[in-house]
Amino acid sequence: MYELIDQPVNAIGPGSRLLLWAMRGWAQARASGTCPPGAIAPAFLHCGVIAALPDLHRLMLLLEGGELERLMLPPPGAPRIDDIEAVLLQLWADALSRPHCARATLSLMLCRESGGTDRAELDAAFTALGKVATVLLGKGLAPEGLAARSSAGT
Repeated sequence: MYELIDQPVNAIGPGSRLLLWAMRGWAQARASGTCPPGAIAPAFLHCGVIAALPDLHRLMLLLEGGELERLMLPPPGAPRIDDIEAVLLQLWADALSRPHCARATLSLMLCRESGGTDRAELDAAFTALGKVATVLLGKGLAPEGLAARSSAGT
């Protein structure tokens, strides 16, 4: 996760860039009172991953209800990855490679002031996370952080 903080957006793989843009667009639409799925649906349709949209929306709504409250993310065109985005991008990558870590991170992110995480909410978030990651993987857009850059030898 730390390797992603303050990195240029073009340093991450295409699947991670799509998710970063989608999370930013979702948060921007939500903040402006626009329908978040409607705002990002054209890009998901264009990339052939429209099946992931309902689960992405569900996960983002669940995340907003946790410690994070409103997701305050940079606008879609921001050139660098901020700290909360780095956590979220690592969460997506972990969904495929280290699901136990993804679930533990989600549990912390969904923790309520009352002192715990609702089990049903955690299960729903974890399921949505996995479904989105699987759809992206099936289209060759697996969220992978900086893996694309390091495998390219840069």
